[in-house]
Amino acid sequence: MQCFGLTQEQTARAFFLSRFRSAKAAFVAGELGACLHASYPDVLSAFDGDLEERTWGHFINGTYGICTRDGQPGTIFQKQIGVESEFAPHEVAESSRQRCIIDVRERYLAELVAA
Repeated sequence: MQCFGLTQEQTARAFFLSRFRSAKAAFVAGELGACLHASYPDVLSAFDGDLEERTWGHFINGTYGICTRDGQPGTIFQKQIGVESEFAPHEVAESSRQRCIIDVRERYLAELVAA
């Protein structure tokens, strides 16, 4: 977020949520969003409030579990609306998240603590 000149968390959060909500609005305005809304009028409300807060929390903590190539809020929304689910408990051990994030953190943080 520093590349956008966002150095305060509150400003970064507002920027993130603005981009996330813009992606939602663009989706709703499109053909697929309109069809989804027509078939399931309440489904898009699931992307408000609590989900936004949890998504922001995972994003800022670097623990967002759905792979995006660019990590942008709009891409995160698109992945979420694409019915991407979190890993099931039995899938975690084999996931790239386990191998590339959890294991690396455990290894290097353990080394820092031991030093």
